[in-house]
Formats: sequence, C-alpha cells, structure tokens
Amino acid sequence: MKKGIIIFGIIFSAFWVIILTILLVALLFNKNIKFRAFNLNYNVIEAKSESFDLAGIEELKLNFISADIALFATDESELKVIQKTNDDVSAEYLFNSSKSESTLSIIDGAKASSFVFFGFGYMNYNKIEVYIPKSYMGNLSINQVSGDLLSNDLIKCNIFNYSSTSGDFELNSLECNKYSLKTVSGEISISNLKGYGEMKTTSGDIDLSNFNMLNNSSINTISGDVKISLTNKNCKVNYSSVSGDLDSRINNIDALYTLTIKTTSGDANIY
Repeated sequence: MKKGIIIFGIIFSAFWVIILTILLVALLFNKNIKFRAFNLNYNVIEAKSESFDLAGIEELKLNFISADIALFATDESELKVIQKTNDDVSAEYLFNSSKSESTLSIIDGAKASSFVFFGFGYMNYNKIEVYIPKSYMGNLSINQVSGDLLSNDLIKCNIFNYSSTSGDFELNSLECNKYSLKTVSGEISISNLKGYGEMKTTSGDIDLSNFNMLNNSSINTISGDVKISLTNKNCKVNYSSVSGDLDSRINNIDALYTLTIKTTSGDANIY
C-alpha cells in the first residue's frame, strides 16, 4: 500500500513538473501568451482584412493550423479574407498569402499556433472568415489541423478538397463536380450536397441530407455512424462492416451509380 502511494506521488509530481516546464517555455518564447485562467469574457477584434483579385486563379487553397474557418458566398468580384482574434497580436501571427501561377494560397502566419491547457495559457480566439465570389468556379482546397469549418451559404466550386485532424465540418450547401473529405477526429455534416467523390473519417459521424450523387461515391469510417438522404434513388448501395448494421431503403441492382460504404464499428442508415 505504502509503495503504491509513493509511486502515485512520483507520477503526480512528474506530471506537474512537465506542465510547469511547458508553461515556462511557452512564456519565454511566446510574447503573446497571457494568462486568462477561468476567464472567457474577451473582446473580439478584426486583426486583419485583405482582398484578392481572382482573375486567372483556378485553385484557392486555405491552410491553417489552429483556426475556425467560416465560408461565405459574396456578390463581390474579389475574394476577401478577415481574421478575428481576441487581442492585438503581432503580424507574424496573422495570415499570409502567396500566388503561384493559377493558385492562390492563404496560409497561417509564422507563429500562428497557440498554447492552451485546461483553461490556462493563451486563450486564443482565432477565426478566419473567407468571402468567396459567387462567380468563382475554380477548385477549393482546405487543410486544417485543429478547427471547425462552417458555412450557412451555398458554396460552389469545381473540385472541393478538405482535410482535417481535429474539427467538425458543417456546411449548409455544397455543389461541386467532385469532392474529397478526410478527417481524423470530427463529424461531417452537409444539409445539401451535389457532386461525387470520397469521404473518410477515423472517429466521427457522417450526416448527408439531400445528397444528389452524380457518380460513384464512397464513404469509409472506422468509428462513426453514417446517415444519408439521397435525392437520386436510382443507385446501388454496397455496404460492409465489422460490427455495424445497415438500414437501407435504396438498392437498385441495375442502377448506374454505386455508393460504397465501409465501417469498422458504425451503423449506416440510407434512405
């Protein structure tokens, strides 16, 4: 018993030594760290705003490490990007842009990552608002490490690519020729989807409503349920799972398109 208490004390002490070391290193190397323990009442300011001419641009790339991204459809002819934070930060924390031939990239600042641990550290509110012209019909690629992707507008593009490590994907309407959605830990929810392609999740549910599938499509999830409402009932469903059940009212053997669903431990509801 005594030995167990001693071991627990050593582990507990080591844990706090590691935490305090991380805090000390963060304070030494990050001037923008401020302590706001148990205080979430902070002001939101517009830290940066910039507009971009999309003439000749065939692909728009958004790459962010730690930020929520909100997409808007605009009648304006230029792309507009706004970054909102909870405090004044130096320019190296704000987004940058680069242009290469027909590609425009909006990327994180050099020191965009933040430090937060159990309510202590830099409580970094970091939101990127992207206003995409309705006239833009090129490709759209979004890469996030940690952060949600949200939109209440109709987002149109040619090819839509999305990848995320940790964050939810929630769009009201997406119309594209082809898509690729990949997330490790996060849910995928689209209220209106038109297009075809692949979706992959490790841990997260997939919920697709009013899915107008234009060609063969696939969904692969390890731990998560799949719920799909198809507008085009003329399709075939191929389902395989290790420990999951399928409830489908759609299965036309002679259909032109096939929806392939693979799960490890997740149910699928197709209607």
